[in-house]
Amino acid sequence: MILLQNATKYYKTKHGKKYVLKNVSLKLPENKNIGILGINGAGKSTLLRMLGGIDFPNSGKIISDKTFSWPMGLAGGFQGSMTGRQNVRFVARVFGQDEEEIKKIVNFVYEFSELGEYFDMPIKTYSSGMKSRLSFGLSLAFDFDYLLIDETLSVGDSRFKAKSKEALMKKIEKSNVLMVSHSMKDLRDICDVGIVLHEGKLYYFDNIEDAIKTYEDINKKGIINAKPCNLIYGAEEKVKNYLSYRLGESLIKCFKVFFILCPVVYPLVVLGILLEKDRNGIPLSKYSDKERGERLKEHLSYKLGQKMIELYKENFLNIFRLPLELYKVYKDHKKRRHGKN
Repeated sequence: MILLQNATKYYKTKHGKKYVLKNVSLKLPENKNIGILGINGAGKSTLLRMLGGIDFPNSGKIISDKTFSWPMGLAGGFQGSMTGRQNVRFVARVFGQDEEEIKKIVNFVYEFSELGEYFDMPIKTYSSGMKSRLSFGLSLAFDFDYLLIDETLSVGDSRFKAKSKEALMKKIEKSNVLMVSHSMKDLRDICDVGIVLHEGKLYYFDNIEDAIKTYEDINKKGIINAKPCNLIYGAEEKVKNYLSYRLGESLIKCFKVFFILCPVVYPLVVLGILLEKDRNGIPLSKYSDKERGERLKEHLSYKLGQKMIELYKENFLNIFRLPLELYKVYKDHKKRRHGKN
């Protein structure tokens, strides 16, 4: 599960705040490969890092009980004065692996990266391609719930690219992915669902094809015909706590009682009084007022009438309080909205 609760992310610029997300709430489905689309500068890589727990929103929360890799092929986290082997061992320890597992991880990365003697040389002597090989191999050495892919499906020369992409596709069979890409083919091949990031809003699609179509519409027409996931998390439950909501519910009940139950139930109550008989078969109308009152309380028609009266009393007076409470809710909402901005 990946859950966004009122997540807002922005960067301060000389022109003001640049929003990546603005008050977004969304629950991403489990066991799905998720494609992230958006135009250049929309904040796709930032969103990917936030979903993976590498970056954080300015306000709100992103909650998950899953494990995430670092972005595939990212080589910026290595310590330059340490060797490739030492960096791999260090990362394995950080992830809580025992000595036996560390040896397996080191051997896997050594063989996969094909660095040879450079594996035991300082990272600062590596070329950028060599760092990417080491990082890619290290990413594949662990079992994560989600692999983070930011454009990079493979690294190195043409031969190593084919090897790394094949290894990644095998890894995806056991893991899910969060993938940023401008390649529609790769998104179609790998992803099941999609999210489109546009102007601080997030749009979720159950089918990756729908996400791709929306992304293409933005590129061609600059418009988007979809509903953003920007509803306040828990808004429905919060609204139900407002007195005005409860008053509205009372108004509806009162309407039902007065305009629906009364015309239907009242004649039935009167008819029941006239026609119903006691246990001895004597019509209630034959009794005196006092006796009839006592026997009437035993009948369903009487109980139904009493319930109708109770509902009416409970809800009728609330109608007159409704306008005042609605005004209070409006003022409270306006105050909170200006406070956030």
